[in-house]
Amino acid sequence: MAPIVSNVRKFCNTPTAAAEFTRLMNSSAYAPITNSITANLIDWDLTSKWLKHNPLDSPTSRKLAAIQAYKVKSATFQLPTLDKRQLFYPALYPKLTLLCPTCGQEPDSNDHIGQCVHSVDALFNILLKHHTTLINALHSLPNDLLVDDNFIHHIASYNFFPQPDSTPAAFITDVHKLLIYNFFPKLLTTLISHLIPRHTHIRNKIMLDLFSAIQHDIHDDIWNTHARNLHDFEKSILNINKRDKRNYRSTFCSSKKKRSSLLRKRTHGVAFPVTQNNNDVPVLASTHSRTQVNSRQSSFDPFNEIENFNPLARFDQDAFIRYTSCNFLHLGSWQSHRARSDVFNIDFSSFPFYKYFYNNSYFGSLSGFKFYFYA
Repeated sequence: MAPIVSNVRKFCNTPTAAAEFTRLMNSSAYAPITNSITANLIDWDLTSKWLKHNPLDSPTSRKLAAIQAYKVKSATFQLPTLDKRQLFYPALYPKLTLLCPTCGQEPDSNDHIGQCVHSVDALFNILLKHHTTLINALHSLPNDLLVDDNFIHHIASYNFFPQPDSTPAAFITDVHKLLIYNFFPKLLTTLISHLIPRHTHIRNKIMLDLFSAIQHDIHDDIWNTHARNLHDFEKSILNINKRDKRNYRSTFCSSKKKRSSLLRKRTHGVAFPVTQNNNDVPVLASTHSRTQVNSRQSSFDPFNEIENFNPLARFDQDAFIRYTSCNFLHLGSWQSHRARSDVFNIDFSSFPFYKYFYNNSYFGSLSGFKFYFYA
């Protein structure tokens, strides 16, 4: 290890961010994309740039805050689907498995948004549309910037954009579904890097512009459609409106005497089957009264490894040193090294100094946890 020559705060920011990233990947929230993470299908460097990307002219605004909030919630699987709303407002929603209001086939959740039949069809049409967008953008570039004149053939060979004779169910894969959660697929990066081998700044601009256009349509055609169906379902079937949510804390989280006087019976409609039992008999969303809750709402902690265990993925907690050590810091961001598979073939745990330094120093208990070695 080389001596620390830069500002300590800046030096610590890299391993801290990498360690928090690893802890987040271990949370159960990322179980739906565990296979994509382990298969190295996500370009973390461009995903990070996209999450920080400002499509507006103003550096700060309410619209920008809403855009950034949607990106973060989508990428962390925290969009307010029905299962999340049941956790946030347990006294308002029935304690039943509520089906997706768009397709009515599976329980509504962030994971289901990527699997929903409507989402798959919409994503297919969006990619079909922006296949033309990419071709037009490449036609506008000088020929000396492109790999050759036959770039349409190169685009088809990567199989990222659908052909007119393709079908949504057969074409859309886990790589394409990453787009729904605002992750930048590495296949798209490889494709555009092949088409524009030089001039990195032009290539990055083409990628971000294309990705921004795709995400704009995904937000409008998938999430906004789903949110409108959620609103109609809550209003017409569950008899829940914005006023109920706005006054939730004052209504259900006040003292017992005040709460008892505020509680009122409200029956839910019976026109929509929200779940099914083992006998395939629909159980309708009906209840006699809202359930009283404790004064404190339950919170979701993505880093709680005991209550929030992801059995599908236990990413190496101490691997962060492999892409944050001084040998790599000068070669790019830690996100870019996180995507390199060759870096992780080194058995760092075999070095005694590595064990001693990280188990007996400030960095060994970085971010509130200890690094363990099993060599």
